[in-house]
Amino acid sequence: MSDERLDSLAKELCEKRSVSAPLRWDSLTSDQKDTWRRMAAQRLNDQEAV
Repeated sequence: MSDERLDSLAKELCEKRSVSAPLRWDSLTSDQKDTWRRMAAQRLNDQEAV
């Protein structure tokens, strides 16, 4: 899995999840981005397991 794919999914999850209080990907800290990337990776793993 490419980092670009993971980044784009993490960014998408972040922005969708935070509709009521929008999070801008560009304003997140690297730790916050890592958290979203982990969640994106978990989601991809779950999808591939089906």
